[in-house]
Amino acid sequence: MDETDSKIHETMVRLYQAAKELKGIDGRGAQSEIARLLDASPQQIKNWESRGISSSGIIDVSKIFGVSASWLKTGQGEMRETYQLPTKGDVRDIHEPRLWSSNTPLPEDEYTFAPYKKEVEFTGGAGSYEIPDYNGFRLPFGKSTLWRKSIMPENVFCCTLNGDSMEPRIAEDAAIAVDTGVERIRDGKIYAFQHDDLFRVKYLYRLPGNKIRIHSENPDYPDEIVDGEEIRVIGRVFWWSVLD
Repeated sequence: MDETDSKIHETMVRLYQAAKELKGIDGRGAQSEIARLLDASPQQIKNWESRGISSSGIIDVSKIFGVSASWLKTGQGEMRETYQLPTKGDVRDIHEPRLWSSNTPLPEDEYTFAPYKKEVEFTGGAGSYEIPDYNGFRLPFGKSTLWRKSIMPENVFCCTLNGDSMEPRIAEDAAIAVDTGVERIRDGKIYAFQHDDLFRVKYLYRLPGNKIRIHSENPDYPDEIVDGEEIRVIGRVFWWSVLD
């Protein structure tokens, strides 16, 4: 980069730095080559230069270039984080969640404590999403575990899934974790989304003509085909409790 750096958003300055040091991408063709690697348009990369890299873009760049999403976003820490192999404790904090009170000292250097919105329910029926955290309840997730999945800790919240439409994969009344940094639909993934006045959790599939297929795990619930404009993706469901 050159004297024009001051006109470029700081996140893009760091992306160009990473592209040069890790991929050998530099010079006039850098913008096009970065766009190619990210499966994005050169115009999108140009837009990032003035507006900054989007949340979903941060995750994509982190995956493709192997850099820390936190460093890319804030400039803090190392460009490339080194992780130790997960210990039994790292795995347990994901699969055996514990509720923490806001009055409990939190080892924030190792864990992120996602707000558990106990009065929020995603369902096949009515629900509510725009409700603040209640009583300070949180679920702990190992930061290194989230980073390995390219999930930014600040994008995570937890709530309850009501109804049996996702059984047997996700049990009724299970706790679920949602990554709000993911808004683009990848076929066959499970998403929390708003559909008209409903907040729901289902598999989503893109169809021709800007249509979306909504699919349940439970075969008693038939598929639905809706217009893409009818759905607002809140985030991808990446974890759920499995206790019975």
